Amino acid sequence: MLLSQALDFNALDRQWVDILVGLIVPAEATIEHLQILAALAETFSHETFRNQLRQATDSQSLYQIATNSHSMFLPDVSIKASN
Repeated sequence: MLLSQALDFNALDRQWVDILVGLIVPAEATIEHLQILAALAETFSHETFRNQLRQATDSQSLYQIATNSHSMFLPDVSIKASN
């Protein structure tokens, strides 16, 4: 989600936040959850990716940028169903 106005989240780098990411995972997906968080942290460390997100004009373009850019920066991180 892109915010129209950046917020102060008391981040360690003292930068205000204008991009939010929500993550919903099953309680039993602990390892996968950590892998996804690591992948997100790595992806968001790329200034190019963040700037591309900020240039999105609507939710569809935001989704396209997020899904296409993920494959540019990182290997696939997928959740496997547990039986």
